[in-house]
Amino acid sequence: MYRIGKRSGSAREAHIDIFEVNRRLRLIYLNGKDSPPSDSAAVDDFILDRRLGEGKTSLRLLGSGIPDAPEWDRSYAGIRMGWERFMSRIKVTLESPPAPKKPAKPVPKDRPLPGLDY
Repeated sequence: MYRIGKRSGSAREAHIDIFEVNRRLRLIYLNGKDSPPSDSAAVDDFILDRRLGEGKTSLRLLGSGIPDAPEWDRSYAGIRMGWERFMSRIKVTLESPPAPKKPAKPVPKDRPLPGLDY
């Protein structure tokens, strides 16, 4: 089981349905106690598409299973806003990765005092 969101009561729990390394992750969410009733399961599908010749990779997030019902409007808005913020952070991180850390220069040692050079 995988938890997404804050450690408070607003986190959602999901089962990993499909996991293909460097290709795809599919999560099926459990209806929590705070979720409106539903007959369907919410699903998020993350798909990586590598373009080797171009040196590019795209990440697609496909969501489904949210009922078109008024009681789900607030939950849907929260889920959508959360994913928009998360995807924006990923985009910024990938477009401007942190500069590599330079190795620390070794601190020069003092010469031994005359007569104490051992």
